[in-house]
Amino acid sequence: MDRLGNLWIEMLQYEKLPEAPKQSQELIVWHGGLRNLVREGAGILSREKGWSVSVAEDLPDLADRDAYVRYWVLTAEEDAGRVFVSTDASQIVIPAVFGLEEDECLRFSEFEDYERSFLSGHHYICAGELLCRLFALISSADSSQKYIRLSGGTLPLADGAYMVWKTVRHPEPFFYFDNTYNGKLRELQQCQLACLEEFDRICKAHGITYFLGGGTLLGAIRHRNLIPWDDDIDVMMLRDQYEKFLSVVQKEISLDFYYQSNKTDPDYHSIFDKIRMNGTVFKTEFSRQFSGMHQGIFVDIFVHDRTAKHRPGQKLHVFFTLLARSLVFHKWEGTDMHFYGKMKRLCRIMTWYKNRTSMKKLERIQHKVVTHFSRKHTGYLYDGTGEHLRHGAFPEKWLSDVRIAFLGGKPYPVPVEAEKYLEYSYGKDYMQLPPPQKRKATHPVVELKMRSRNEIN
Repeated sequence: MDRLGNLWIEMLQYEKLPEAPKQSQELIVWHGGLRNLVREGAGILSREKGWSVSVAEDLPDLADRDAYVRYWVLTAEEDAGRVFVSTDASQIVIPAVFGLEEDECLRFSEFEDYERSFLSGHHYICAGELLCRLFALISSADSSQKYIRLSGGTLPLADGAYMVWKTVRHPEPFFYFDNTYNGKLRELQQCQLACLEEFDRICKAHGITYFLGGGTLLGAIRHRNLIPWDDDIDVMMLRDQYEKFLSVVQKEISLDFYYQSNKTDPDYHSIFDKIRMNGTVFKTEFSRQFSGMHQGIFVDIFVHDRTAKHRPGQKLHVFFTLLARSLVFHKWEGTDMHFYGKMKRLCRIMTWYKNRTSMKKLERIQHKVVTHFSRKHTGYLYDGTGEHLRHGAFPEKWLSDVRIAFLGGKPYPVPVEAEKYLEYSYGKDYMQLPPPQKRKATHPVVELKMRSRNEIN
């Protein structure tokens, strides 16, 4: 099976596949150029969902093929309880699309050329659309023209087109989108690594303990590098080490960087701090609202705090932390409280309260809630400043010591129990890659400006 076939099979394996019909239904696959590919995908339906699968050497004339839209390559017909998946090869050479031979459908050396043809409505659209429609027809019988509905959302056909182009022209061990940020994702990551190196330098100079965190920790363990499509870097610290870091960062940080917190930047009110690179811009849909705020490329610094010893107290601590964080965020954003659509009466009261309370006071409340158990040796921590807050508590001993992992060939500290922490954060399958269509940077960036390594002292 060729590379595109393997990509399609990988996508199918991540899907919540449809159950076999109540009445026995036979899936008949036709056309020599696609038979092996579709048969493999249909085999997954057969093994996992009980579908009956056979391969037809010929296909009855179910419709007028001349009426097919030129680049609607696939059609599906049902007859006597059987589903027929067929291809129209009258306008394009299907084997060449799915193989690695030179063909006008995949002749473009640059994706921009291919994309322009794709958007112009020419028949070159067939390669990307063929992959998406084939997947949709087998897995869910949904053949939307612009988006393919998948278990985890939708796949734009433009993304499908890039998946085809890259898989054929620039194959890698596994597919991921490297075309984000106008193809400058690698340059962005290099700037972020420079921010990490500055943070690491300060911590080493003063004996401060920290760990790689979030997706950066996942990348160090799973990829032994940054996650190829990741567009941010995270580090984490315990509260006592964070306080030590605060006491030295302002006098230690290089002129090429800026330490951002709600104390140093009056327009910044996130619960976690950042190391920003001066002379760069990483402006998102949200941050563009605050023109006075430093918006350089950054590394996020998260703090883990102690929480209650017993589960009821831990759940209460999480709830009040969510509430305090929500008050600050909605004050910053200038929106009403909604708290995930729940507790509407409480949200109305909290909206009234935050509108009549200063930001400084709300941030003091937030800090008191997050650090409530700091002086109590409960044996448990929680992700009070991070995105895994709702996961609750985890043993403090997981972060009791460090070991070394690598990013970009350089050593960095990770928790001694990194694997347990990653399971807490991402689940038991943290070593498994996400579906191909989700291997993509996600920040809604509206303006990006970078510096080269040579420009940094």
